[in-house]
Amino acid sequence: MATRSTRESGLPPTRWIPALLAILVLGACLRGAYLSNLRTDPFFAAPALDAELHDYWARGLAFGSWSVPPDRTDPRIRTTPFFRPPGYPYLLAAEYRLTAGKAVAARVVQFGIGLGGVLLGFALARRLGGTAAGLVCAALMATSWTLIFFEGELLDSFVLAVLTPGVILLALAAARAGTLGRALLAGLGVGVFALVRPNALALIPTMAAWLFWARRRREPEASAWKGAVALVAGAVLAVAPATLRNHAVSGEWIPISANAGINLYIGNNPRADGVHAGIPDVERLAGIRGWTCFDYPLVVEGLAREVGRSLRYGEASRIWAERGRGWIVEHPGRFLALTAKRLALFLGPAEAGDRDLDLTRAASPVLRHLPGRFPWYLAAAVVGLGWALAERRSASRDPARRELERERFEARTLLVVVGVVYLVTFLPFFFNARYRIPLLVILFVLGSDTVVRAVRLANGRHVRPLVAGLGAFILVSGLASINWAGYHADPGEWHYQRGNAYRDAGHPEDAAREYRLALDASPRAVDPRRDLALVLREQGRPAEAVALLRSALAVDPQAVEARFDLAQTLAAGGRFQEAATEFEHVLAEAPRHAHAHLSFGTTLLQLGRDGEAMEHYSRAEDLAPNDPLVAFVVGRALISKGRTSEGIVRLRRAVQLAPGFDAARRALASAGG
Repeated sequence: MATRSTRESGLPPTRWIPALLAILVLGACLRGAYLSNLRTDPFFAAPALDAELHDYWARGLAFGSWSVPPDRTDPRIRTTPFFRPPGYPYLLAAEYRLTAGKAVAARVVQFGIGLGGVLLGFALARRLGGTAAGLVCAALMATSWTLIFFEGELLDSFVLAVLTPGVILLALAAARAGTLGRALLAGLGVGVFALVRPNALALIPTMAAWLFWARRRREPEASAWKGAVALVAGAVLAVAPATLRNHAVSGEWIPISANAGINLYIGNNPRADGVHAGIPDVERLAGIRGWTCFDYPLVVEGLAREVGRSLRYGEASRIWAERGRGWIVEHPGRFLALTAKRLALFLGPAEAGDRDLDLTRAASPVLRHLPGRFPWYLAAAVVGLGWALAERRSASRDPARRELERERFEARTLLVVVGVVYLVTFLPFFFNARYRIPLLVILFVLGSDTVVRAVRLANGRHVRPLVAGLGAFILVSGLASINWAGYHADPGEWHYQRGNAYRDAGHPEDAAREYRLALDASPRAVDPRRDLALVLREQGRPAEAVALLRSALAVDPQAVEARFDLAQTLAAGGRFQEAATEFEHVLAEAPRHAHAHLSFGTTLLQLGRDGEAMEHYSRAEDLAPNDPLVAFVVGRALISKGRTSEGIVRLRRAVQLAPGFDAARRALASAGG
């Protein structure tokens, strides 16, 4: 007797299993080819932004090595509540333990997990539209350039591509079986999802309500409630370890991570553009140019100085959130415009983010040839939902068929509700292409059902619904393909980021090339000039570096960091009086710039102005008491002036703050400390 899936798909196992295996082999080959190219990418050797933090965090967990990367601030992961969600770093730590910390092997593991997501996508789409739909979904996920790209990154997005179909399958199983164990398991899945992406906390009540609704159609209300409660209990159990750990290190009840408040402020402030994760006045607050997650302790300390009291992470998050909400109340029109822009980005054609993915894809010999245009998948899903709704109106007389259609209706409802709720949770914040990966997977599942329905309509020569569906597809995809948000790729920024990655990876020539390409694309950009000048300075070409920095200041006389770099370059070339003049200008604009005080102090020592130098050193220590570089430089200066015991105290402090600070250890040993 044929199984239900065979009757629905018309495909016996002897045909669809080889087809699925072929899809997996194709997906594995594409990932292998991409990995071969990825190994030459600068971001592979030098992960940036969130990826760099994840790499540091995971290696610390896996091997106990917490040496902070050069030129980074200690993020104090072990002594503060989680600032970023812990789910992916802990997974990456397991990958590193499994692969002895080898970057290539860890990516292989991630590609393997990604192929596991392909299987889950197949299973979910099969539940929705039969085996043929499952194969279509598997093919889409196996060949999606977006999924392959993120599987090669040290980011959480690829995990969400696996968790999304997995969690939905668990919820569907709970609805069908009606057992508390299945509901508890589904809740655990939602909780794990939230540990990777905390916005998913909103899915806990959402999926509990859906499960109650689905079970209520089968059993009494009292029994249906039990399943909903069990799902919530499972989610709480999954999240509880993070909550308890946060309380243990801080005394604050922070469910998962403490970044919600600052993310709300990033998305809603006078400079917010819906995409970039900039904090207004970060230079004034923390004395740094820009920021990454490594710098968050400095940002909190700066905020604490501003409010006049010490702050814990939870308190800081509430202050950021209050500022974001205050701005929204004062500027409702601007907030609505930003929200509309973020929605347009989520549903539109651009792959905006920390790195412009459209430009990254175009530069990849593998990714550029693979399918993946978000508006097409959105349109296919909309058409399929329309066809399914029209078909549902004509109820079948076959009880088995009615039961099947009821389950599929429940599944579509869950997919749509999860997708909509997930999307809405991001709209008050800011857009990043990686945030919409769960939406992409949901669209793959719904769109696969659309493809199978289209083939069935064509075979049955049902011209009218087929033409209507095609028209709807063209309309929706056309509207979604319009750049309503007005976002445009910035080749200058793209090349600049690559230059930074090459520089961090120890390839200055490649970095200089990328900085020059950035200037070709954006001739008035200041940052590429700054960093190209630093490369030239490191290569022993100070005159060229000074000329570049002066040209940067000609473009933007208020570029404090460019002036700071100019002062340091002049000092490095022995032009101490000129350097001192530039340092004075820097501190007039940014009096809380700790490193400017530090470098000015060193310059003043060279000019024989020891008293003034020590005043600036003291100011640097006041502004950055936990900066190992400050402690190191001040310690050496004190020793050079015969104040050895005081200098040793500072050097010990530098080593305590940064155990891997080898220069500080050598200086301490030389001083007899």
